[in-house]
Amino acid sequence: MLKKQERIKKHEEFQTIIHSKNIEKNSAYIIYYQKSDNNLLRVGISVSKKIGNAVIRNKIKRQIRHIVYFVKNNYKKLDIIVIVRTNYQKNTFLENQQLLECALKNIWRKINEQI
Repeated sequence: MLKKQERIKKHEEFQTIIHSKNIEKNSAYIIYYQKSDNNLLRVGISVSKKIGNAVIRNKIKRQIRHIVYFVKNNYKKLDIIVIVRTNYQKNTFLENQQLLECALKNIWRKINEQI
């Protein structure tokens, strides 16, 4: 389970990361990212009402937090906002896991190239 300091909840934090305009897209996710000063991977998750009712949206958020929990040690000093697309439900959990991990690798590569 992600700790409180590893989550992004405030609207202002969401907006600053989204307005940084660093973006990575694939079929299941849109991920906005920003380099941060603290030594953690912080995650904000957004699931639209178009995807389903509250039970389905909360299930998707739990799945994403589960995926991030196991890869968080590989990606430090990073803030990400994960926006779930409607195609998420067409994939299996393992496919969604691979898509998210691949997107995080691409983000990490882009950030390290900027240095």
